[in-house]
Amino acid sequence: MNKIITLLLILLTTNIYATIYEDAQNKNTIGWKVYDNSPSNAKITNICDSTHHGRVIKLDGASTSNGYMFGNIERRLGSWNNTSETILRWQMKFNENFAIYIRVITSFGAKYLYYTPSSSSKGSIKNGSYIHIGLGSKSKNNTWQTFTRNLDKDLKKYEPYNKIIAINAFLIRGSGLIDNISLSLDKTTRNTIIPIDTNIELGHEKNILYYVDPRPEEGGENRALRINTTTMDFEEINVDGTNPHSIDRAGNSNNFYIRTQNSNSFDIVNFTKNITKTIPLNDHAPRAIGAYNNKYKLQLLSAKNMPIVDVIDVTTNKVIKTLGQRKNYDKTKLTSNAGSGAATGHSFWFDENHFALIDRVNKQLKIYKVSKNNKGFSFKNTNTLKFPTGIHAVERINTIRTKKDLITFYALGEGDLTKKISPFISELLFNPLNGTAQKGRTINFTQSSKRINSINPTTHHAGISPNGKYLIVPIFDGKVYIINTCSMKVVKVLQAKLGAAHVEFSKKYNLAIITNHFDPNITIIDMNKLTVKKHLTISHHKFDPKTKHLLQPHFSYISKDGKYFYTFATQDGNFLKIDLRTLKIIDTLHTGGAPEQAHS
Repeated sequence: MNKIITLLLILLTTNIYATIYEDAQNKNTIGWKVYDNSPSNAKITNICDSTHHGRVIKLDGASTSNGYMFGNIERRLGSWNNTSETILRWQMKFNENFAIYIRVITSFGAKYLYYTPSSSSKGSIKNGSYIHIGLGSKSKNNTWQTFTRNLDKDLKKYEPYNKIIAINAFLIRGSGLIDNISLSLDKTTRNTIIPIDTNIELGHEKNILYYVDPRPEEGGENRALRINTTTMDFEEINVDGTNPHSIDRAGNSNNFYIRTQNSNSFDIVNFTKNITKTIPLNDHAPRAIGAYNNKYKLQLLSAKNMPIVDVIDVTTNKVIKTLGQRKNYDKTKLTSNAGSGAATGHSFWFDENHFALIDRVNKQLKIYKVSKNNKGFSFKNTNTLKFPTGIHAVERINTIRTKKDLITFYALGEGDLTKKISPFISELLFNPLNGTAQKGRTINFTQSSKRINSINPTTHHAGISPNGKYLIVPIFDGKVYIINTCSMKVVKVLQAKLGAAHVEFSKKYNLAIITNHFDPNITIIDMNKLTVKKHLTISHHKFDPKTKHLLQPHFSYISKDGKYFYTFATQDGNFLKIDLRTLKIIDTLHTGGAPEQAHS
């Protein structure tokens, strides 16, 4: 029983499933071999150890003169060839010197990561063939101990520009007991990227939210707002460029990038210093500007009038590279349910080394690899995927439970009524080793095939329930599709309101809140019953099909404790605090204008 609990703890503490290579429960030593049997008579046995409450592997020989291997050298029978997991764990009980060698293939060839009970690390030795790391003298104190090593980080500490490609074997010299050898996914690399930025995700300022107010022609005052959700008051800064439509924190700084979509530039706003600054883009206007990579300090800006993406160095606020097709597109050829107003969707990061440009003009998703050396950054197009229509955004799974979750993304297809193509969602399976993605299962939302009150049925954004079980996809026609992520099948279709576009989750009350852009009601879904719990009226305005001004904003927020929902009644100029227990508006802040967007 204790053995089972130990294995479960290994899984639960990482929140992912590991590949367990050896736990000795099979009562044999299959997979092990003595690779250095001089002097002879070295033995490998599977025994029951009372102090460890289970079976373990016993290595018995002439101390470090004998060597033992589990796995094998690459391209040989028994080699692990693990190309995705880099977190190594093992348990051991030794009372003498030992040396553990992990056989890896790297970008610079085959190497051994080499661990001993030394109190210091030698790093790269023997012309770089070995990377030595000391585990300390207590690692041989004759008690059971668990060791966890991030192999890729151990490599990069001494070879910063190198990377592990595959892990093949666990080798050890010395006599003692070994158990529970496993490899698992490195979840921490996901924390270095913000696919689509939000202030809350970065967690810089407690109870502070940011919105922008568009140009006067859209009912706004061309400004940025900083809202304190505790005191329910706000600060404002006028924006220099025309028509701000999103505000995104510039990396980890106090600067914010403002998407002024009617200017060939973007603005930088700093509320702390009360300043604004305009960064020219010369021949194109911004479309979205939020996806951030903390490893490289890079942020992506996709363009409105060209299918291109700018890469911004947030330490200098300079565009260091522009990728894609740098020319104005023919709007008459862009037939999509989402309209022809933008050449791109939301650019995003697959991982810390790969990002994507969503090219709506050519109905493509282009993946680029970013690399950095002492000469600077380089970029390479590693893959291009084609779709039946334009893609608006790609969503990822945030609660990682399986290996597949880490590489699974969902592309939201807009559909095209003129070509009788329904909006759709396509599963994408990303390969971080070569920077490619394959299309998986696709769902076509055939029930959403009619234009309603001048609004086309298109996808916008989606959400994945906190337990990972459901994918929630709102469509502008008001339908909300609930999809089982395992079977990738629609299990229910609910009716929200016109312009259903965004979804936020309260884990505390197990609710999903749907933003309806073109209706005065938000829709609240009971995720236990998969039913509509309430349509809550938040605005006094009605939708005008001529102007198509939004009644509710792009992106709203759930408080960290899951108790409150924060949003705008856009045309009323009211910021609202909604109690998710009573499902009532409990506080209102009048800002004026028509704030209609938070982050990109």
